[in-house]
Amino acid sequence: MLSSQQEKDEWDLGSFYTVVSCHGEDSSAHTVFCGRKPLKENRGKYKKREIPEGWYAEFHYRGDMFAISEAFVDDLYRWMIVKEAKPLANGIGMINCYSSGYPEVPDVRILIPVKRE
Repeated sequence: MLSSQQEKDEWDLGSFYTVVSCHGEDSSAHTVFCGRKPLKENRGKYKKREIPEGWYAEFHYRGDMFAISEAFVDDLYRWMIVKEAKPLANGIGMINCYSSGYPEVPDVRILIPVKRE
């Protein structure tokens, strides 16, 4: 466990993210990886979590992540129908980005991988 000072010396504490990976269309199983970015000089010390490159649809919300989940699902399906977009199976279900001030600063960005057609 790192002390408070060690954390400040090792990590960019301004933002955090979670990566949700789904395990099959017929399964509700998923894995959640919580991360933060190491400071530039420390990047070689830690294992990288590679985010596949490609197109991501971005949704922005203010509020508790769990409270906005129903609105997000509705918005996502509506957006996909209007844009005729399809999700991209790249191992990532969604990426949630939020500031270190969360939940007092309730800004949440949700990124979903989509196929570019």
